[in-house]
Amino acid sequence: MIPVRPAGHPKPGIGAEPVPLADCEFVAFDLETTGLDAHRHRIIELGAVRFRMDGMELGRYSQLVNPGCRMPPDATAVNGITDAMLRHQPSLVNVLPEFLKFCGPPQTILIAHNASFDLGFLRRAMAELALPPLAHRVVDTLLLAQVVLPGRRNYKLETLAAALGAVPPQHRGLGDALTVMHVFRELVRCAAGRLTEKTLMCRASCLSETY
Repeated sequence: MIPVRPAGHPKPGIGAEPVPLADCEFVAFDLETTGLDAHRHRIIELGAVRFRMDGMELGRYSQLVNPGCRMPPDATAVNGITDAMLRHQPSLVNVLPEFLKFCGPPQTILIAHNASFDLGFLRRAMAELALPPLAHRVVDTLLLAQVVLPGRRNYKLETLAAALGAVPPQHRGLGDALTVMHVFRELVRCAAGRLTEKTLMCRASCLSETY
């Protein structure tokens, strides 16, 4: 059971009814960017998958974004995204509202790996576009893995995917979002019987507005 924030409520878990994970909807998401600094670099791809804990997929989202600048060669070396691929893509002002609509109402739980990175870029972009801040709870699979699988050498997404038998990440938005979904579901399965759902989610959650 986890506390889910009602729409418009200032903080999750205050006055909220606990909801079993089986009754929740989740959106695993991943961003690709021109670099690591949310204040200097730009989002170039958003990928996401909506799902339930029983494995049912409810939808996918994938969109390249024209950042209005050239792709740094070191970024292209990581994700394979080139200037030619981005030249005729829509700008973030058109893409971000679509992505947020896909994320759905605040009761949807967002899932990301190393969520502070993705949330930093989202928060910066939403402020620049004068969009209201995210009201969703965000669960970080990196934090979740540290709780469920303590003592690992590292908690990189590719390492966890290999250990848990999940689809390997591809350094692309939708591909990595699918990996995050599989890793999340496997981590919750591994924790069954050892940690309550409420404890597990509270220890792996972060507030989107704190990044």
